[in-house]
Amino acid sequence: MSIKHLILEPSEVRAIEYLIDGALNHLNASNIEEHLHYLSVLSCGLPQRLRKFVKEFCNTIDDATRLCLISNFKFNTDIPTPLHLDSNTLSLSEDITVCLVASLLGEVFGWKEEQGGRVIHNVAPLKHHESLQESTGSLQTIHWHTEEAFHNLSSDYLAIACIKNPDQVATTYCSINSLDLSDPIFDVLFEPRFIFKKVDSHKGCGNKKFTKSILYGSRRKPFIRIDHYFMDTIDSLAQAALNKLIEYIDNSLDKVILKPGDILLLDNALCVHGRDNFKANYDGNDRWLKRINITRDLYKSCNRDDDKCSRILR
Repeated sequence: MSIKHLILEPSEVRAIEYLIDGALNHLNASNIEEHLHYLSVLSCGLPQRLRKFVKEFCNTIDDATRLCLISNFKFNTDIPTPLHLDSNTLSLSEDITVCLVASLLGEVFGWKEEQGGRVIHNVAPLKHHESLQESTGSLQTIHWHTEEAFHNLSSDYLAIACIKNPDQVATTYCSINSLDLSDPIFDVLFEPRFIFKKVDSHKGCGNKKFTKSILYGSRRKPFIRIDHYFMDTIDSLAQAALNKLIEYIDNSLDKVILKPGDILLLDNALCVHGRDNFKANYDGNDRWLKRINITRDLYKSCNRDDDKCSRILR
């Protein structure tokens, strides 16, 4: 199934570089909230064709893929892939670029428990994670999922920028819009009979579990939250329905191979994603992505213990 794809023209790339230069001059590393607010305002100056493309993706929720690809951003592929999460390796203009594009969809945010509360996540293989079911692993296939399926404030969208991908590792995806879910067995997926566990990257504050439904919203056009590698069911009927859904999605997965200069935008409420396994070399040249969580509405985070609206969620 074809993905909507925009290839930036040289004049558009130059216009984006001009915006990045302005953002670098305004950078306030000590106040991430202020800097992200500035980038959100600055995103209005992105090329019109790019803004139109992203807005159409945002509004066409019946699209069969629910992801889109933008190519030809100017990224520096000479910077070594970081070898650990607290690495001093920076890719500042790339960080600003993906934040600008992400801001066209909503508000950028992060998780206190993930990558030290960073808003921009480095997705690169770490040697001590190579066999883990995490984005920083490599030897395991990352099973398809929606991001932070366990959390009530999970992302509305994801933005994924490719800095380098020398082994052409594929990103897997499938939109629930492309599936026929008319079978009555899937009615069970709308009931709170599924136990969602915190993923490994979020277990800094315990292993709390959450019981809720997999599908929600309209029975005819539902939304989805799922990460079956980190899920249990409360009874055999729920397990049978989950197994059927897994089979459907497994048989419907498509792949996209991201190239340097690509940014992939994905609807986290309608599209699952994963990744093929690969052999990392840990030599500074491995696959390296930047990932950003996006919410349409920061107000959703207001009703928390500290009564603050924050971009860094627990």
